[in-house]
Amino acid sequence: MKKLLSLLFVSLLAFAAMAQAKSTGLTDDDVTSFCKNYKQIDKELSKLSINANETESLNVDAATIQKAEKILNKYGISGKQPFDKFRAIVYGYAIEYYDYTISKDPEAAKAVKAMGIDPTATIKPFSNEEDRKIVKKHLKELSETFGNDY
Repeated sequence: MKKLLSLLFVSLLAFAAMAQAKSTGLTDDDVTSFCKNYKQIDKELSKLSINANETESLNVDAATIQKAEKILNKYGISGKQPFDKFRAIVYGYAIEYYDYTISKDPEAAKAVKAMGIDPTATIKPFSNEEDRKIVKKHLKELSETFGNDY
């Protein structure tokens, strides 16, 4: 029985790792608006306990998402699911910036690989490749927005 449960658990983990979020339809304009209005967005979303620097804070209930979407619409992140676009920007940036910084430090990359860890593993399943392509085009702008070097 334990073997069956272990096999099921491993299968579920593998399926979750292979599953990828659907594209949010993120656009260059969404990312530009995010960067341009980040201080105001951050100030208003913080009242909802949402912080772009803490990916855990992006897991909120439907009522909070509705409030956040009104704020995001006001600052130029629009479309069907502006909160999903916000998450796509934040998760995509975290993944792309990590990949960028680790590629600049071969020793750190080797150490991380030897330890078998990936700090972005928990958010990768919630990030879509198409959305990350948009984020990657704006990595310099986003890095400046978040106060990081690029």
